[in-house]
Amino acid sequence: MVVPAARLTKTCSLAILKEAGLPIGTILDVGVRDQTKELRLAFPLHKHLLFEPVREHFDAIRSNYKDMNYQLIETAVSRMDGEGSLAIFSFNDMDVSHSTLVEGETPSTRTVRVVTLDSFLSRHPELTEPFLLKIDVDGNEPDVLAGATKTLPKCSVVICEVTVNSYLERAQMITQAGFRLWDIVDLGFYDQGLHAMDLVFIREDLFASSSKLNTFAFRPFDINLWEALY
Repeated sequence: MVVPAARLTKTCSLAILKEAGLPIGTILDVGVRDQTKELRLAFPLHKHLLFEPVREHFDAIRSNYKDMNYQLIETAVSRMDGEGSLAIFSFNDMDVSHSTLVEGETPSTRTVRVVTLDSFLSRHPELTEPFLLKIDVDGNEPDVLAGATKTLPKCSVVICEVTVNSYLERAQMITQAGFRLWDIVDLGFYDQGLHAMDLVFIREDLFASSSKLNTFAFRPFDINLWEALY
C-alpha cells in the first residue's frame, strides 16, 4: 500500500486525533508567527492563545484570526519571566522569517517581554483543559519546556518543531514528561538531506486508553492496515 504524501502533514495528523476523540480544550500556540493554519482550520471553535514576540507579525495575526476566539500574547516564552534579547532573521525578502531568544544584546537584537507557560497559565485558571501545545521557536524549545513543568501534565497533545540535530534531546524531554511520540509530520529538506520536522506527542494515559490510537492493545495485528512509504 502506498501512503499519500498528505499523510505526512499536521493537517492529516490532527484529523486523526480529532476522529479518535482525543480531548482538547484550549490551543497554546507558542511561536505562531502570522498563523498556524493547520491548527486554525482544525479547531475553529476552540480558543487559541497565540504567543508571539515579533511585532511585525501582529497585523497579520489579527487578520488571520479575526473570526476566531483568540488572544494574542505579545511576548516570548522561555524558562523565566522578565525580559530577553530576541534575534531577528530575514530570508527570501521577508521582513522577519525567524526569531530566537539569545544571550546578550547586539545591533540585530531587540528587548522583549518573556514569560513561562506555567506563570502565564497560573493567572488564567478559566482556560479549558486539556491543552494542545504547539512549540515552534527556532531553537529555544528546551527553555519553553523548562518553564512548562506544571503545564505539560495538563496537555493532551504536544507538537514540537525540531531539527535532525535536536530531535533526540527534544523528544527525550517531552517523553520524560509523560508523553508518547505518536507521529512525525511536515518533513523539511535542505539540499539532499532531511533538516526539520514536527513531532506529535500524545499524553501516555490518553494514548493507553484510546482504542483508536493504541491499536495493538485493543485488537490483533491486521496486515491490511499496514501502510508503507514506498
